[in-house]
Amino acid sequence: MDDDVERRESLAAYRAARMPQFVAAISACIGAVEVGAILGYSSPAGLQLTSRMNSTTFNATEGIHLFDDTFFLRKRQMAWVSSVVSLGALWGGLMGGTALNVFGRRGTMLLSLVPAVIGWLLIALAVNFPMLLAGRIGTGVFVGLTCVSVNTYIGEIASSDIRGTLGSGFQLMVNAGFLVAYSFGIILDWYYLAFLCISIPLLFTVAMFFNKESPVYLLSKGRDQEALESLKFLRGPNYPVQSELRNMRLALHERNTKQVHFTELFLTPHLARPFMVSVTLMFFQQFSGANAVLFNLSTIFKSAGTDIPESLSSVIVGIVFILGTFLSSIVIDKIGRKVLLSISAGMMCISHVGLGYFFYQLDYAEKWTLETIPWLPLLALVVFMFGFAIGFAPVPWLMMGELFSSETRELASSMVTAANWFFSFVVTVTFEYIQIVILDFGAYWMYATICMAALVFSACIVKETKGKDLEQIMEMFGGPKVVMVMPQTAEARTAQPLLS
Repeated sequence: MDDDVERRESLAAYRAARMPQFVAAISACIGAVEVGAILGYSSPAGLQLTSRMNSTTFNATEGIHLFDDTFFLRKRQMAWVSSVVSLGALWGGLMGGTALNVFGRRGTMLLSLVPAVIGWLLIALAVNFPMLLAGRIGTGVFVGLTCVSVNTYIGEIASSDIRGTLGSGFQLMVNAGFLVAYSFGIILDWYYLAFLCISIPLLFTVAMFFNKESPVYLLSKGRDQEALESLKFLRGPNYPVQSELRNMRLALHERNTKQVHFTELFLTPHLARPFMVSVTLMFFQQFSGANAVLFNLSTIFKSAGTDIPESLSSVIVGIVFILGTFLSSIVIDKIGRKVLLSISAGMMCISHVGLGYFFYQLDYAEKWTLETIPWLPLLALVVFMFGFAIGFAPVPWLMMGELFSSETRELASSMVTAANWFFSFVVTVTFEYIQIVILDFGAYWMYATICMAALVFSACIVKETKGKDLEQIMEMFGGPKVVMVMPQTAEARTAQPLLS
């Protein structure tokens, strides 16, 4: 115990420079803006495409001239346009593990430009329903690759004292992307909005071209000098990077001597525990109903029948989403992951109860509801988005980058990402059918029950990772103890080579 305290105090005496880490993380998180724009696109586009059905008798599957406003979709077709992006993301997530190992974290981000541009061009130039689906799948592949690569990259480049803040930046930028889609969706037609969204992955590619590769990946490929230069850039000139490099080597040695098979993630206790925690957090993230709400925000407000414009309501909710995530990024390394997850689940549960109550009253007392509580849907969704933004939006992705040892990170991260997008697909594609079977109020009360279960899981099962380095987190789940190398004095550093 005394040794652990002494080690932490010694490490605390050496503070890594923060600005280079923030620059690297922000560059990577430009990809997260595109993720948000892709996911949020279906809300304004869906409102435009399904609204046209009421004013035209043309068949949506016939050939349509480019940019012809008679092109429309039925609600069930739009549900598939919203949800099929999750299938592309699932595929991208599964490919991500291999891509991270072959091309690196930075290389995977650069390559993700290809499916993004192809996907958006198919959407922007779409003349029928199949073209829209193909484009959404292409952009979904970008989403899956980016979620795996960016979160892994940030988890590997960030020092433990700011890892939570940098990790939360991913979700903050995703939320900014939602706001881009919602805001420009007010003034742009769906096809011009698609053209606009092509610019974001281009900017992402330029930023990452000048960024540094993860030192963990470089070490794993035997590129020691490049790893040293990368870590020096990220930590600053006064930080004893050789000690951290040796610790990385120890972790990589563990990885190389303990090759993990797929089945070990389920059968080896100290690997299975963090894996199942991460998958379960992703389950609750999606089955909280978040993506069902985000993908269909304008449609929900339209169904509520209030006087508040659907597009304006969506922008308000998008702004709240960003503010909540920004607050989370500030406090996450102070109050911890468990507290934020618990508060988040509680707020989402309450808001789903309120939204369900509104739609229940709307079904049985429509006039009274619209006259007395027309403000409730907006208030409930604002509370929901704020609650989701402070906890279950950023924390599962952050913890995915924290929970896995070096020998399991690529495999486990790709599987968790794939699971997340499978859950997202199921939730989004079934949302309309659930509304038909148990009505709107039943759907929201069902999500409220799931959020209550998420609260119990967060409070009782999730382990706190705040302030812990990756080796301590592994030990917390019963993993083998790794002997850490202490930072050295300047005299000791000059007595031996930086690379051994």
